[in-house]
Amino acid sequence: MPTRVSTPPRIATLDTAASFANSSASFTFSLPTADSAQNETTLIWAVSETNPASADPDTMLIKHTWSGPTQFHMLAPYAGERIMQGGRGVWTKTTKINGRPTFALIAHVTCGLLATLLVLPGGVVVPRITRGLTTTRWWFRFHAVNQGLFAVALIAVAFGLGISFGGKIDSKHRKCGVALFSLAMLQTLLGLVAHFYRPGSRVRPYTFETKRGRGPSNFIHVAVGIVIVCVGWATSWYGFTSEWTYRGHGLTPYGLRIGWGVIVALWLSLYVFGIIFFLPRQLRIESADRQAMLREESKHFRSSAVALAHGFHMEPPRVNALTPTPPPPALSPSPKTPRRGGRGKAETDDEYSMNGHDSITSPIAESLAFTHGSPTSTLSGFPRSPDPSADGHGHGAYTPSAKPKGGSIYDQFMNRSASAMSSPAPPVPSRPEGLDGNPFEDTPTPVQTMTMPLSIKKGGGKR
Repeated sequence: MPTRVSTPPRIATLDTAASFANSSASFTFSLPTADSAQNETTLIWAVSETNPASADPDTMLIKHTWSGPTQFHMLAPYAGERIMQGGRGVWTKTTKINGRPTFALIAHVTCGLLATLLVLPGGVVVPRITRGLTTTRWWFRFHAVNQGLFAVALIAVAFGLGISFGGKIDSKHRKCGVALFSLAMLQTLLGLVAHFYRPGSRVRPYTFETKRGRGPSNFIHVAVGIVIVCVGWATSWYGFTSEWTYRGHGLTPYGLRIGWGVIVALWLSLYVFGIIFFLPRQLRIESADRQAMLREESKHFRSSAVALAHGFHMEPPRVNALTPTPPPPALSPSPKTPRRGGRGKAETDDEYSMNGHDSITSPIAESLAFTHGSPTSTLSGFPRSPDPSADGHGHGAYTPSAKPKGGSIYDQFMNRSASAMSSPAPPVPSRPEGLDGNPFEDTPTPVQTMTMPLSIKKGGGKR
């Protein structure tokens, strides 16, 4: 910017009486001659439509609207001709080109206003509203093309034209412009990371993620996007309110300022409206989509561990309420069977067997047997693989035999067993669901029974 010379060789003094300003401006100065007689004196002049902020000689001057050099012929005789020559020294239409905006300046303003007042806020507000109206992802294609292509291109062109004008970064408009360009490049990289990068199983434990699958990059991307829109609005505002005048292009019309305020207020209203009314709808839609995805995954991954190993997430298992089963009926023991003792003679032991092999062969074990909804069932477990058996439903079966003749020990034992078996059995809990939320198969297979021989000898003696 022009600065005042503290000790000039000559000082021009304004002759107020000879100066006037009506339809045209005229200024008269008195300038002392040089020490040595000179025929020609060079003068550089400049005029601006904007007054300085203060009458202080040290106040900052803005760029002049019109300027140019000229020469004075001080020793030439006056013959009714101009003593000042030089095409640029005369105030004609040709000199006004210095105060007019050039094509590069018009392109700079156009690209900047389109980027900051239309493209950038539109790429934020449109997805904010449409994500609460539809389940399709066309908003993402619009957002990517609008912000990643058009906005970045317009900002880059405006920034390059601003650099071509020269000068220092000494105004609010230029500082905001540099910040806008830097943030736009950073936001492009953040957008690629937020929308296309998913951390692997090794990185996921060191990052946090919401239940809807959003990580840190998503929240940073949203925050930086809002900051970029605000910086863009500030850049355009300082551009036509201060920079335009500061560079010598005159005052901007007030209609342009009013229009800027109306556009900004419209975008802010739409964004707040989308947050209040459409963000809850978006969250409900995402929750429904996630539930459908989990149900689809459960068809392929039977457990949460397998799903996590493949990069999926499953909900915690749900356990149904326990339901009782009907009480089991009483059982009768099998007749006694002969047994060979160690001395080679048959002993009459009170043994009780059921179907010979792989069955319960003692009253104690027999008292543990009960039915599972059928009189031909036995104690069953919950293996996944079905094992067909006699009843065709995966249950072990037995046929109680006739009650044998018994002695006192047998009678005492059976009395106790009968009293115990006559009481209703406690409810058997139903099986819970699996880790993936699906119940077990409906036909459990029996646990393999083990023969537990128990001999009771009547009377004394050794075995």
